[in-house]
Amino acid sequence: QGANRGIVGKMADTEAVPAALPSEETKLFISELKEVLRNRPEDASSDFWSEKFNELFVKNFNDAHDDLLFFVKSASYPGLHEDANPIFVARFNSTDFPTVSDSTINWEETFNLNLILHSFSYYVTLTIDNISKYRPSKVLKKITKTVYPSPSKIQMDTKGTTTEITYPIIYFTLHDFEETFSNVICYQGTRLCVEVVACLGDKKIAIFEGSVSYE
Repeated sequence: QGANRGIVGKMADTEAVPAALPSEETKLFISELKEVLRNRPEDASSDFWSEKFNELFVKNFNDAHDDLLFFVKSASYPGLHEDANPIFVARFNSTDFPTVSDSTINWEETFNLNLILHSFSYYVTLTIDNISKYRPSKVLKKITKTVYPSPSKIQMDTKGTTTEITYPIIYFTLHDFEETFSNVICYQGTRLCVEVVACLGDKKIAIFEGSVSYE
């Protein structure tokens, strides 16, 4: 939840524009979120978050949007303790699509999860550079690819294609993994650097940066 709030806060600070709303409506939307999260956290009730979810992902839905939305179960969700999955998905306008008054949904977490999954574009940049004590590092190879966020992952240590729900941990999938990495080779004196960037309009936020040396 802290990480989710952080993304909302950064989005508000940069006045970025969610694709689901026209720009003028979005300014009001962001202003209200900023005010509540910073000045009146007691106003951020379940009803508040369900209405924000409805405003951003339901009222403004059109054919250009993904109709598969994610819902986070609250502690009062029926059968929660028997079902280990903390989330479920429902298609827009389907018979099992929850109403905004559904108290078995954690609406704050649901809003944040769908904001992460549907409102941003994500890119990973891989670079190979040399490491030297005596001169600035030099980029030897650079690759940038689109990646896709998901609250699940495919288990790679078992046979088959078993999917594991990982929420609240978000994984980013690179669809052409083997092709992308086939020519990414580290050797002595170099390191692999990875950066994941979230983009909303012309605003960019680095959400992960890391590196590992050949040694």
